Amino acid sequence: MFGPVRRELYVDTQFFQRLVETVTPMQVTLHHSALDKCDETYDLVLPRLHAVGVHRIITTGRATNVMQGKGEIKRLLALEKAGKAPIITAATGVNAANVKELIATTGVSQVHASKVAEVAAALGCRPRPLPLGAASL
Repeated sequence: MFGPVRRELYVDTQFFQRLVETVTPMQVTLHHSALDKCDETYDLVLPRLHAVGVHRIITTGRATNVMQGKGEIKRLLALEKAGKAPIITAATGVNAANVKELIATTGVSQVHASKVAEVAAALGCRPRPLPLGAASL
C-alpha cells in the first residue's frame, strides 16, 4: 500500500507505473491518505492509475469518514464497473454498526476496517488468514 503524491498535490502516475512493473505479480494499492488529499479530481486520476496497473484504491470519498463520503464512493464504483478505475475499497470509519448500511447504499464490495473481526462478525463471516510477504507468493 503506497501513497506518493507530488509537492503540487497530484498523484505521481509515473512512479506508480514503475512500481507496478517492479512488484508484479504483487498488487499495488493506493492509500487514501494520499489520494483523498490530492487536488486532482477522481475523474482525472483514477483512469490514469487504472491504465498503469494500480489494482486498488482505498478511499473515504474525500470525506472525514466513509458514511459522509458514501455518495462519492457510490459514484466511484460506477467508474470501477465501467473499467475506468481500479477496485474501490471504502475505508475510515467502517465498523460493525455501519458496514451493512455502507454496502447497501454504495454497492461497495471491499472495505478496510481497523476492527476486522467485529466487522466480519456483523456481516456473518470470519476473516481468513492473510499471508504476507514475498514468501507467500
